[in-house]
This record gives sequence, C-alpha cells and structure tokens, in this order.
Amino acid sequence: MRLQSLRDPQDWVELLLEPGSLYILRGAARYEFTHEILPDEKSFFGGLRVPRGRRVALIFRNDPPGENPPKAPRDPQAGTLLGRAGDCKSPPSMS
Repeated sequence: MRLQSLRDPQDWVELLLEPGSLYILRGAARYEFTHEILPDEKSFFGGLRVPRGRRVALIFRNDPPGENPPKAPRDPQAGTLLGRAGDCKSPPSMS
C-alpha cells in the first residue's frame, strides 16, 4: 500500500499489508494523503515481489471534521424527502 501526500507528491510511504491485515485511516493519513493498493507489476516491498491475492474492502466513512452532510433533496412530485440508503425507513404497514 502506498500513502502519498496531497501537499507534496514526493512525500510518500509504502506499507506492507500482510494477508488478513486490517488498517484504519484517520487523522493526517486519512485527510492529507491519498492511498492506493499497488498494481501487481509494482507490488514490491523491500526489493521483494509481493504476490497479489484476493482482498476484501469494507469502507466506513464519516464526514470530515467541520463538514456537515448535504441536506436530503425533496422530490417535488411526491413531496417526500429523498435520503441516503442509511436514512431509509420501512413504509407504514397497509393492514
């Protein structure tokens, strides 16, 4: 994995992620650096090739500090709020 500074692209670091690794990006690593998993042809660490395998990514994001999420837009036809998936509630029962 490579972290590269947004302010100075020549400022970067590469990290070895062992199989089954979990990493959490927060603070400067989350907001001041880009991150990428290197493509197979560039996947080396300490001069040794790192074989690529299957990976699973679970991404949970919070709004950056000091920023508020946008308000959900209204649907002028239905007069209801259009929200994000996490905002959805089940419709009332018709029984």
